[in-house]
Amino acid sequence: MKYKKLRYRLLKEQLSELAELLKKNGMKQQWLSVQLGVHRNQVTRWMKGINEPSIDNYEKIKKIIKSLKRVKWNIAE
Repeated sequence: MKYKKLRYRLLKEQLSELAELLKKNGMKQQWLSVQLGVHRNQVTRWMKGINEPSIDNYEKIKKIIKSLKRVKWNIAE
């Protein structure tokens, strides 16, 4: 039980960070859903805490967060 709570807290923190990065870079959940190969409603459910991503999608999300931190996007201009 402790492991599941810890995993959920870490996932929630990472999804929150991802939401901030998407907003900061002018990107939408639609973009993320295309990158992950899932329906945009699924991404919405993850962000709201309704569902959790699979292990594979969780790993992909971690890589996307890492790449968004590295890259400075200038989409708004």
